[in-house]
Parts: sequence; C-alpha cells; structure tokens
Amino acid sequence: MDARAQLKALREQARNAVCSQKLENSPLYIACQSCGAPAEFDIIHQNYHCQHCGAHTDVNTTLDFVQSWREQQRHRLKQSVTQQDLQAEIISCANCGAEVVLPAGEVTAKCDFCGGKLVRKEFNQQEYFPEIIIPFYITEQEARAQLDKWLAENRDTKEAQIISQHCKQLAAYYLPYQVVQGSVGCEVFRDGSKKKYRCAGYVENVAVNASRQMDNAVLNAMEPFDWSRAVPFEYGFIAGQRAKLQDIGPKALEQRTLEEIQEAYLPTIEKTLQTDGLDVHSRLLGESWSLSALLPAYVWQGQGVQLAINGQTGRVAVKVKKQIKTRPWYIEPALYTALGTAAFYALLLGFKVEEPEILTGILGAFLAIVFCTVFGNSTRQRLKNKYLQSEAVKAERAQGDKLVLQKVEAVETLVPEFVEKIKGKDQFVKLSFYSPSRLSRQMGLLLGMNLLPVVLSYIFGAVLNSKVDYNALAVWWCISVPVTMVWFVKFSRLTIFDFPIMQVIRPDGSLGEVISTPFEKEVAQLIGMGFKWLWRGMIAFAILIALMAVA
Repeated sequence: MDARAQLKALREQARNAVCSQKLENSPLYIACQSCGAPAEFDIIHQNYHCQHCGAHTDVNTTLDFVQSWREQQRHRLKQSVTQQDLQAEIISCANCGAEVVLPAGEVTAKCDFCGGKLVRKEFNQQEYFPEIIIPFYITEQEARAQLDKWLAENRDTKEAQIISQHCKQLAAYYLPYQVVQGSVGCEVFRDGSKKKYRCAGYVENVAVNASRQMDNAVLNAMEPFDWSRAVPFEYGFIAGQRAKLQDIGPKALEQRTLEEIQEAYLPTIEKTLQTDGLDVHSRLLGESWSLSALLPAYVWQGQGVQLAINGQTGRVAVKVKKQIKTRPWYIEPALYTALGTAAFYALLLGFKVEEPEILTGILGAFLAIVFCTVFGNSTRQRLKNKYLQSEAVKAERAQGDKLVLQKVEAVETLVPEFVEKIKGKDQFVKLSFYSPSRLSRQMGLLLGMNLLPVVLSYIFGAVLNSKVDYNALAVWWCISVPVTMVWFVKFSRLTIFDFPIMQVIRPDGSLGEVISTPFEKEVAQLIGMGFKWLWRGMIAFAILIALMAVA
C-alpha cells in the first residue's frame, strides 16, 4: 500500500470512528447525572462535581455505567465476528511470549520485539481483549519524518547515532493498554526525616502499557493521547494492521500502574518536600476500574535502544541506555562547609585576629567532617532512567491531507494532595516548612550566639574603661561558629521537615487556618534537659570570654 492509499485509509477509518461514536457515549466521559454536562472528580469530596450546575455524581454510578457499557460492548463484538475468524491471524513468539494479531495471510518469521521466531497459535478470547481503540492518525512516512527531525536535533547523542545506523524500518502496532481511573493513596518517606507523609489523588485516563516486551516508561514518554478520539473497538480497525495482545497479569499490571502514578506524582512531592531523596509507596484505594485499549505506535528495538513514536501525534520517545543519578548527597554539605568557613574567615579579618588562615583551616576541616557525617547518614543517592523525547504536539489535517502539528503546553494532570490528621480527622492540607518567624528566630540564634561575647565585651570595656582584645574572642568563635552552624543546618535543613506548617484545604478548594507545631519547643523536648544546660553553659562561657577580652 503506497503512502497516498495508506493516508486515505487512515482518514476514512478516523472519519467513520467519529461518526459512529459520540464522546458522551464513552466510559471515558463522566457526565453529570443532573444536567449531562462534563463532571470532574472532586478530590476533597471523593465524587464527581459538575462545574455547570454544581451537582455531585457518586463514584459508584460511574462504576455501574462502565460495567453496563462493557457488557454491551462484548455482546456487540460477539455478534460481529466469531472466534474462528481470527484463528489464522494470531501469532505467538516462542522466545519472549509476545502475541500479536497480523493481517490475514501475512507471513512473518521474526518478532519485532525480541527478534525471535514467530509461530501460529489458536486464538482464545481473553479477559483483556480490547474494548476501546484510538485509530492511527499519521502514516509511517509521516512518523519517519518526525523521527528524522528528532535525529537531526539529537545527532550528538549515542542513541540517535544507533537509530540512524540500524533503524531501517518502523513497525506499526496497535499496542495493548489498560486505561485506569480510580483513587490512589501514597506514603512518602523523606531522607533525613522520621515523619511519614501521606498524600492522595484521583487518576483519570492513565494509559498503562500491558505488554511485557515494551518499556512502560518509554511508551509513557510518547504520550499524551487525545482521548476524545477514542472509540469502541471494532475488528475493522485492525484490518491490515498489526495488533499486540495483553500478556501481563493483573498483579503485574497493578504494579506498573502504581509505578507510573508515582512517577507522575514525584514532581509535586519533590517540590513540596524540597528534595529528590524520597521513597514513595502507593496503592489503589476503594473501587477503581480500567478499560482494555489498543493505542497506535510505531516501534523499533535494537542495540539496546527502544524507540516509540506516537501513532496519533508523531511524538518521539527514546530510552537512554545509561541510568542517571540523582543529585549527589555531598553537594549540600560542601556548600554549608564553604559558607561557614568563609563567614568565619571574614569574622576573623573584620576583628583583626592574628593568623586567621590557620584557625579557618582547622574550622573548615571540622565542618566538612561533621556535615558529611550528618548528610551522608541521612541521604541516599538513587538511580533514574532517562528518556529523550520530542515536544508534545497535537496532530491535525489541513486541506490537501497535509499533516499539521501544533505544540501543546504540558499540563500536570496527576497532582496529589497531602493528607494530615487534624483533630482526629484526616484532612487535605497544603504543606510548607519555612515561615518568616521560623527563619528570623533561627538566624537570630545563629548571629546572636556568635556576636554575644562581642556585645558583652563592649559593655564590660565601657564599664571597666578597658580596650577589647579581639584575639581573645577567637577562642569563642572557634567553638560558637561550628556549634551554631551544625545546629542551624541540622535543625533547619533536616529536623524541620518533621514539623510541617499546614494549611487546611477547604471543601471549596480555598486555604483555611494555618496549623504549625512550635518548632523550637519540639526541638527542645526532643533533646531533653541537656538542651537547657547546653545553652546555659554557652552563655556562661561567652561571659567568661568577654571578661577575658577586656582584662
């Protein structure tokens, strides 16, 4: 089939899909039970809220509709085609287990997913046989053009060089997905913090790859899909096309779903908790549901590289062979060591203390040991997969069948809300950790303890009519600077994340009262009686040093 004929067939297929299916009849469209307008999930009330009339639709109503729609769809498919019609088209790979539906009469000796041998196999009606489908919208030639554009933009990468040398032909496939909707809960643990954070959210139209042979993250990187063009599955859509069937079970699929949701939630969680040193554990809450789907893609695998091109939009996604590491843990302690050392050196120079370089070197070594010990024991570096992708676009057809790609802005559709128990009841909250009062108290303590003997020596000098010997104060600074720096970093960059400032999210989405645990009081209780004696001893020693400076 030449390019013009293929394009004509794709357009006719898409046109028939639109004519045969209204969006309102799709289970992916949640309609208000009162007025029929689109309803969005309300995470606060855990139901669907209509922006048009304000009515609420119970989640169970949606589940009932999905079940009814599914039964009608399966009944319609059984009437439209018999199992024997597909027996000759099911191919199974003896090496990786991939099962694909090939065009009738086509003989393929090589698996596109692993290179293994394909053998014919009888078709058995699966539980996850496709229920909805998004038809191909771009041709193989158009997909190749998008790939060539991406290769030109990324020609310096090793992956682009491998694809240029070895990828001679793209394989067009309808790939198996489960489109998931439901409530999700997460437990989050931050490196260096003892607190367990909780967050929750609702996922809609999350497409999870149901193929063992393809990397779910690569396929996720070629999204998004336009779900308004999803239609009930018809066998006519895969006529002349290859379609892969689902080959992973419910447990593996649920694990993939949770991993994909965690990946989508991470930017929000990392921004809130101010680190990428996180462990996130998620689970599905209550009743969730999914639809089996076939989604279009052009794929290629070889030389350790996986390539996927969105068959609806032409977006290119490639998995980078080498994993990347999260930010090294030693950057932050190195920064604090440098700041503390520089401040100490400036302090000694300002008061004209003799031999400041030696004292500064000793202090710098001490701070480096302490900070590296503190952060090294509380922070772990993690490995992450990296993916290269072209920009997100929406594909349209202009007059003359010309493909027009319009750039679309990235929208965070999966955003969790944090949950805290307040007055014995779980409530959604907005978290923060720093406030002007907290910062001012910490900075005041830092500066006050280091400058306390200076102030006292001025007072004693005025009373005793004596000059101040700043060299005597160097003894104090050799103790106060490291102690206050360690204190400041330990409690302002680590312990503080055990004591969040919370703002309750009201039912209407606005922010309510601010609830904050007194940070310093909790820290004092955490340390115990030694806290009071420590600061009393520091103050007594500062008085002694000030007297020595004017003696």
